[in-house]
Amino acid sequence: MMSTSDFARCSLLLLSSLGLLPSCKKVCDNENAPVYALTQGQQGWRDGYVKNAIWRFQNANGYVRTYRVTRSETISEGGGGGKGSLCSTYYNNFFVADLERTDSVGTLFRFQMSPANSAASASFKAYVQLNGNDFTPLPIDQVEDGRLTLAPATFGSRTYPAVLESTYTPSPPPVSRPTSARRIYLTKAEGVVRFEEFGGTVWNRL
Repeated sequence: MMSTSDFARCSLLLLSSLGLLPSCKKVCDNENAPVYALTQGQQGWRDGYVKNAIWRFQNANGYVRTYRVTRSETISEGGGGGKGSLCSTYYNNFFVADLERTDSVGTLFRFQMSPANSAASASFKAYVQLNGNDFTPLPIDQVEDGRLTLAPATFGSRTYPAVLESTYTPSPPPVSRPTSARRIYLTKAEGVVRFEEFGGTVWNRL
């Protein structure tokens, strides 16, 4: 499937061909370009983000926040090529999921994973954002290759066998915004299962 960037490149090539109209496939060797994808184990971290699924979180006072998975997709993005080249020399398949709050506005979770890419000398990356705020990178690759063992945790009435934690990265913390999240917890099977705010409020997944 042709990516948006490839379509734009192909269009430029067609315009420069003065009516010869060669196909983009002939101009760019897309079929032989390497594709960098998530490993099978890493791909399992996508499973909790099912499109249109509803997530509910509850605090100690019984108040419930509701989110919907509005986006959950793996995207192929072309890259590489020398200066002035219109052709991609490799493709990077990354995963992104977005969740929007349905009982209010302005709250957005984003979870993203990008595979290791030797063509761009890039390592595996995974992170979570809440309202545009960055949290510490998620060492999912270390979990999957056995370098890191996750511990179990009980949040509310639910016990999870392996939980990954991520904390708010900027310093100093936004103490003036007590409702900003300071720590997020997630699992491979469920996705985000808990987040804690700077003001002390804790939200557990129902």
